[in-house]
Amino acid sequence: MGRSTNKRKRDSKQQTGDASSTERSAKKTKRGNKSQNDSLSHPLLSQLYPHLQTLREYILSRLPASSRLRRKKIASVGLQSEASEKPVTEVELALARLLDTTVVARSAEREARHDDRWEKWNSFSQKGDESYVTLADGYAGASFSQTEIVDFAIWLLFSRDKTSGERPKNLLCDGFRRELDRKPHGKTSAAQGQIPGIFAVYVNNHVRALKQDPWPQLLLLLGQAGERMMIDLLLDCSIFSRVTAGRENYQQLSGIPVSDLDYQAAQLTPAAVAGTSNKGKHLKETSRSPSEITFVRSRMLYARAALNVRGLVHFGLRHIHVLNRITLKRNTQDRIRDTDPPKFEEATTRVMMYMFPRQFGLHNVFTSQVDHTQTAQKFQDYTLREEEITRKFCTAGEGTQQFKAHIPKRLRGLPQYLVERLQVLHDRCSYSKLLEHYCPVHLLPIAYSTGLANQIV
Repeated sequence: MGRSTNKRKRDSKQQTGDASSTERSAKKTKRGNKSQNDSLSHPLLSQLYPHLQTLREYILSRLPASSRLRRKKIASVGLQSEASEKPVTEVELALARLLDTTVVARSAEREARHDDRWEKWNSFSQKGDESYVTLADGYAGASFSQTEIVDFAIWLLFSRDKTSGERPKNLLCDGFRRELDRKPHGKTSAAQGQIPGIFAVYVNNHVRALKQDPWPQLLLLLGQAGERMMIDLLLDCSIFSRVTAGRENYQQLSGIPVSDLDYQAAQLTPAAVAGTSNKGKHLKETSRSPSEITFVRSRMLYARAALNVRGLVHFGLRHIHVLNRITLKRNTQDRIRDTDPPKFEEATTRVMMYMFPRQFGLHNVFTSQVDHTQTAQKFQDYTLREEEITRKFCTAGEGTQQFKAHIPKRLRGLPQYLVERLQVLHDRCSYSKLLEHYCPVHLLPIAYSTGLANQIV
């Protein structure tokens, strides 16, 4: 009787232990899956790309299910276990730094045309299907294959875009042109002939970085599926490398430039999408929190500079800016008031409508919904809003339109005076002369610059 009781106790303890160990392993697996599937967050990139991962997470998610040893090796590269006495080498540290500081961004989940792409790669590299074998030549073979893969990605991007005279919108294609296009002065760089039908006008630093260490070592680490994964990474994703200076600063190496990306309606908040309507219908008003209102940094900080008629950089505000379109051309504001007070009041009121649109009941970022039939950005462009002002505050008079608008009470007095001073001081200020005084630019003589350019080429 006692023996059977003890046996039942041992069996129950064993079952309890097995259940607890199963629960612990399940929890561990759940935690591991959660950490692997968590998306990376970045103030700017998270608004442009719905999928962000580190390079290590991206590779682990793309490895075949049967590559357990390869998955374990990639997950532990650069990490020294307590049981192992072998120190971590410099190559492993460089690989770990690349895997953990490189961000892979994808705009959407899309099925890549692996068969067609792989056939073109075999034709480009002039070798058969070797996806079932690993690189046998060590670092030398990996370095050659990495260079060839990057060249193949550039060639495939150009072959997809058949438009003559234009290059594909990808940083990998920057500095490359088609052979059919006219070559400047009949000269090309030494890189000509490496990619069929494409020549290099100048060196692409992004391409150079992707061909240098430790990218060949990463290709060697990936094994059998390395070439296929590297091709998909360059063609389907945007790669961002962390910059040591500052905090959370990245340099884009491949993909469509950030300045050319637009906010899509799918990336907006559900409340903003639900409030949008078709053209011609009334847009409902909503209230946005301060965290939902963001500046379009891709247009403000990464846009190309404006040029004047001579092709030089235009300093100061553009000609379509409201302060350049609605100016006060007198020397002092007192003389303006004495000469034409109504015109002075109208000019100041129009500028205030651009600065405080919500106070005048105009379309604004705080309460108004965005009409996505007019823009693809997250918020509308308010550079030109004369049509809206005319429709709301102008009435038809005797052959002309009469502007009738009352300044809100909270904007009268000192705010109105400050806007007047802003207009007067802006009209007096010469931005180009100011920049020339504090930051002079000394241009080289034409003959000297031409000779120097010939020496560089």
